[in-house]
Amino acid sequence: MSRVKTYSQDPMVGPVMEDTIEISKIGRRLEGPRVEVWDQEVMKASADGQGNYLYGPENRKFDQVQAFVSSQKTLDLFEGYAQRSLPWAFEGETLGVGPHAGEGANAYYQRSYGALSFYYFDSKALGRRVQTSQSADVVSHETGHAILDGLKPEFGRTFDRETKAYHEAFGDCAAMLLTLSRPANREAILAETGGDLRKENCLSRMGEEFGYAVRRMNKDPRDDRDYLRTHLNDFRYINPDTLPADGPRETLSGESHSFCQVWTRAFYDTLAGLFEKSGDLGKAGEVGGNLLTLGTHMVSPTRARYSQLAGAMLRADQLLYGGENSAVLRQAFDKAGIECVQEAVPDFNWSQPPADLAEAQPLLDQLGPGGFQAQRILKDGHGFTVIEGIQSEIVRCGDGKASEVAQGMSLTFDSSGRLIHKVVDDPSPHSEAIGMNDEMTRSPSGLPATWQSLRQLGDGTTLVARLPVFID
Repeated sequence: MSRVKTYSQDPMVGPVMEDTIEISKIGRRLEGPRVEVWDQEVMKASADGQGNYLYGPENRKFDQVQAFVSSQKTLDLFEGYAQRSLPWAFEGETLGVGPHAGEGANAYYQRSYGALSFYYFDSKALGRRVQTSQSADVVSHETGHAILDGLKPEFGRTFDRETKAYHEAFGDCAAMLLTLSRPANREAILAETGGDLRKENCLSRMGEEFGYAVRRMNKDPRDDRDYLRTHLNDFRYINPDTLPADGPRETLSGESHSFCQVWTRAFYDTLAGLFEKSGDLGKAGEVGGNLLTLGTHMVSPTRARYSQLAGAMLRADQLLYGGENSAVLRQAFDKAGIECVQEAVPDFNWSQPPADLAEAQPLLDQLGPGGFQAQRILKDGHGFTVIEGIQSEIVRCGDGKASEVAQGMSLTFDSSGRLIHKVVDDPSPHSEAIGMNDEMTRSPSGLPATWQSLRQLGDGTTLVARLPVFID
């Protein structure tokens, strides 16, 4: 094991603490088989003679260690939930982590580079430089984007508001799960709340230092909360297409970082309910992580719908825990106004597991509405097999624009070949058009990072595609 010094959650939450990580994962130069640091400003840290990285925050190499450890441990959590190695959406096995990407109040994941980038800025309110890579919340959130991109790569290609919001929500859920995985954080949560998770605490608050600094930069005294987001919010589900594209932080809008809070409210309440049921914060995190991961695994490959995700988590609870947490889940989703949708599952067993996409295709043809082409066969470490199919069409979205809108289908089978879950999503051309207009309106003078104009169609319509980039 390698000894490391890191913040266990956020620089504004607690002091630097010592932790450990497998030497096989961190290596001698912050280069592991799944995660590695890149840095264009600071020479990369080296382990000492015992394989340890014991830098303090006064040394910029600490940022490298903090970012590496937070990212690797987030990946470890989700691979533990899935009971298998999880793929990245980009070529290669290694996610790049850049702790000093440049000056700015930002951090993001970018598939095209297979990397996370963390920026820094000077805060007058704090009297110091804010380095986003020092926050386990921020790093885990961005790593969550990379993990979800590997699980559901087509989520990155749609303009759909709800799907983009789920990407942000999944990142926040990843940060919550990393927080709960550390004993020091669990002790701090209990000390802060007395065991009542309805009180604000370091689990409910997201990105304390970053949020504190950014909110004071906007010079709005009504917007000076000491966090970026809180999962103890009162937001309830409303069709995001009916909401304004953006708005004040205290109101719900269709902007992804705003609408994600509907889901994170439900997930936080799920964790709180699991804790009340078991009295064990660590177990609550483990169960919540298992349900979130398998639920996400089973939904449509092309589009996230909170209602289908909620239904999939309920099915995951039946499969993993015999349904013993269904009351907790239903109460949490009901408070957030999220309906739990599950499609009827026909009584069906395959004669033998499909060896390839050609053998999977007849299952989609027989069990679906038709027209879906088999894209992936995913084998979960719990013994479940998910077959994903996609069909797409070019849809005119008005104002001389068009987009390729995909529809997804997902079939989940248990180890005996019994069909246990089925999802066919709504292609929603209207939602695609609204989301496309959001992004093009925000950058009317040129191509923003998240979309590109591909070509002119025969009737003069411009075909626009979304790039799989997530900027936070």
